[in-house]
Amino acid sequence: MEGSEVTVTSAEGDLGKIGPDLMKIAEIIGDKKSLIIKQKVDFLEAATQGAYEAANKYKISAADNEEEAILHAKAYGPCCERMFCAPFHSLVLKISDPKTGQVHLSIERPGFGSGKYCMRCCCACHEGCCNDGVVVHEGDVDHKQGNCCGITVENQDKAISKILQSNTMTPQLDVYAEVDSAEPYASITGPCCFGGCSEMCCSSEFKYQKGDTPIATMTKLAPKTCGECCTECCTDADRFSVNFEDNIEAEEKANSLAAVFLSDYMFFEMDNGMITFIPGGCKFTFFQCYCFGCLLPCSAECKNDKVGGGAPATVVTDAREDKNCAKPALPAAEPTSVESMTLDRSI
Repeated sequence: MEGSEVTVTSAEGDLGKIGPDLMKIAEIIGDKKSLIIKQKVDFLEAATQGAYEAANKYKISAADNEEEAILHAKAYGPCCERMFCAPFHSLVLKISDPKTGQVHLSIERPGFGSGKYCMRCCCACHEGCCNDGVVVHEGDVDHKQGNCCGITVENQDKAISKILQSNTMTPQLDVYAEVDSAEPYASITGPCCFGGCSEMCCSSEFKYQKGDTPIATMTKLAPKTCGECCTECCTDADRFSVNFEDNIEAEEKANSLAAVFLSDYMFFEMDNGMITFIPGGCKFTFFQCYCFGCLLPCSAECKNDKVGGGAPATVVTDAREDKNCAKPALPAAEPTSVESMTLDRSI
């Protein structure tokens, strides 16, 4: 009928049914080839140097207009687990339209409080207890938090895909078209060395591809300005870019965003990753080496081995005895000749 407006609520793609929220994500991104994802700085977390762990918030904008946000992302999860188990805590990260506040994408990440007790200390060998990963849900989901840890998404019928850490020597995330798929349809690979002081001058690139066909490239960006350098040194707030290939589906764009957030938590969410203070000195981390799910830091320690940890003891002229101070040396006795020596025989 002429003059009538047709609203498309769903469509069919190669990866399955595309619902209205995925279509809205694709509409908001539009024909933008590159996005910038910037984590917001929490000043209380920065002031306490990570003693207080805030829930992550991100601003997603077009690369040619970083000031205007096209999407917002905010993490939700148990406070106690976030404080004591970060960055291996459970969370649900919701991506919403800043204009309407409507959530179009939810990313569920089971963590330590959800039964994955070996995420930090073991190789990625089992999905139930070791492998990090996320489940991507279309639209908003209802989630239930435990009293101190754990999070459960109640309506799993909205799940559209899954991204899971692979048991490989180099960083690799396997992308599954369905949550119950037996085999991944694509993979995301990254560099073996990243993080630490190398973040100041080197970018880390993660490639999302199906076989030899590229889909998107996610990059952890190195700082360019003095302000970005200070943010990189003093906080764990990071900046990423996402570059899409031509003619990719809405679900692949959603998976690209989810992969950025998962990579941030897995590889870069480390408080004071460059310099940490230890008893008697400090520790410099040059970079991290990834090997079968474990992060092996390449670092060096600077310590003051002197007792007291201060400057060397100085000579004091005060008559008070101080065990931490060197006593003044007595003047050497003048040599006495044999002729001047006398024998006291009065005893």
